[in-house]
Amino acid sequence: MAKGDETRERIVRHALQLSSKEGLEGLSIGVLANELGLSKSGLFAHFGSKEELQLAVLKLVAERFEREVIVPAFRAPRGEPRIRRMFDRWIDWVSSAAPGGCPFVAASAELDDKIDSRPRMMIALQGYLSQCSPAAIEACMRAQSR
Repeated sequence: MAKGDETRERIVRHALQLSSKEGLEGLSIGVLANELGLSKSGLFAHFGSKEELQLAVLKLVAERFEREVIVPAFRAPRGEPRIRRMFDRWIDWVSSAAPGGCPFVAASAELDDKIDSRPRMMIALQGYLSQCSPAAIEACMRAQSR
């Protein structure tokens, strides 16, 4: 991995930790740069805007969610066992993902009234829901057919 990619990854991981306490809107380029020992312009060069940094944080969260919740849940049999596994994995994930609880729930609540950044952010958040919905629909259909 190139040094620039490693630095970007380090920035995003640290931004996730900060955003779990301060929220996505609470991310500060200055604080982040200071805590990572980077200049503001050096950090800004990796993202171009605060919104791009926020999107990178949501992407990291989504990747972790898929790896730690969705993939293991889809190994369970279809229907109710899969939904139960998904819920159990989600609860475990929320406990370990970040100190502020589920990053998706926090971001959804935080961005709900932010019209300027809402479209791109909400599209990112809807990605994880789209993975859960088919499993929930199938579980309901199987329950009705019993």
